[in-house]
Amino acid sequence: LLLCLDAIRRGAGLKEGAAHGLLLPLCTGMSMATVLCSLRTKTNKERTVVLWSRIDQKSCFKAISSAGFECVVIQTKMEGDEVVTD
Repeated sequence: LLLCLDAIRRGAGLKEGAAHGLLLPLCTGMSMATVLCSLRTKTNKERTVVLWSRIDQKSCFKAISSAGFECVVIQTKMEGDEVVTD
């Protein structure tokens, strides 16, 4: 855990490290559900919509739904060789 906290500190360019952290071996979908459930307890309960632009990741879409949020898919388009949103 301390190694992860140090990597976050170095990657973010912080002078002091994070005091606390939580390291869980979870898949992407379960991590998203955990974060969204945590945000729900710390923010306004009326916020129930998540804007999502990567519909190709079904696990994240399912995680948003299982966390009790409504998923609004933002359509993407190709500009040159990159995918962008409006």
